[in-house]
Amino acid sequence: MKKILDRHVSPRPAEPDPVSADVAAAFQPRNELEQALMDAATDPKRRPAFQSAVLLAELYAVTPEAPAEDNGRILNAGESLSLVNVPGPDGKPVAAVFTSLERISEALGPGLGYLRMRGDALLEIIARNGGVFLNPGHACRVHWRQADLAAMLDRSA
Repeated sequence: MKKILDRHVSPRPAEPDPVSADVAAAFQPRNELEQALMDAATDPKRRPAFQSAVLLAELYAVTPEAPAEDNGRILNAGESLSLVNVPGPDGKPVAAVFTSLERISEALGPGLGYLRMRGDALLEIIARNGGVFLNPGHACRVHWRQADLAAMLDRSA
């Protein structure tokens, strides 16, 4: 795994973490979710909208092995899922999740697989076992602990 950068962006309104011009220049949004992430990082009032967008967007969870063919597959009920973990800001391992497919290889290199799912469904699965790091290794990213995920998912219900 590549070393995770020390910068951490939290979307919780109670803990503003403004993004500097250097960070903004290093992270160019590639989709609407990434633009919402940048907006939330620069304006605390936009963080609830970002959290709502995460739940509705397609997210990419990293799996240890790339599939032989990239034509998708169905995750069956009760099927176990193996995800790649990265160290969170507190050093504890958390699932690596990304806002776009390109962000995976940029942060972690080639040779890994991924699972693409709608945010609320993916985060619900991950929240059963721990936290998540969204876009680890990138200048603009978010770490949610298990309790943060539970609260975010509860608000969406």
